Amino acid sequence: MTLGIGDRLPAVGTAMNDSKAELGRSIEMINKLSELTASGKVAVDPIGGGSLLSAIGDARTRVAELRQSGDSIDHKPPLGADPVSTAMAKKFHGRAGKDDLSFLTVLGKYEEALEAVESNVRAAMRNYTSTDGGNAIRFRPGVQA
Repeated sequence: MTLGIGDRLPAVGTAMNDSKAELGRSIEMINKLSELTASGKVAVDPIGGGSLLSAIGDARTRVAELRQSGDSIDHKPPLGADPVSTAMAKKFHGRAGKDDLSFLTVLGKYEEALEAVESNVRAAMRNYTSTDGGNAIRFRPGVQA
């Protein structure tokens, strides 16, 4: 990030909220894809499905890395024993891993969505293969539809 004279640094809370909102939108889109593929109304060809599964696998690897590094922040930071420090340590701990909208909680929801969509894409690929195979039989010599 490049700052000019008079520019202000973005607030840390704003950056965290933007990241959580972005992750929330990703979860929403993944859930929509999952619903479509789970319905059986959508078939995914093996080439496109392979690309999807590769992207999902990459995302799952990244989530695992983030969860592992996130586990290190899932504790109350040692800010001091006075009332303000104790309250801030509790607040930081909640935002890191205990609140419903904490980093680790939202990351866990994202991971669950990725697992579901991966399973549903595999099912949609099987649906495509089954449908394609069934239709191909009609075009084989000597087979009547």
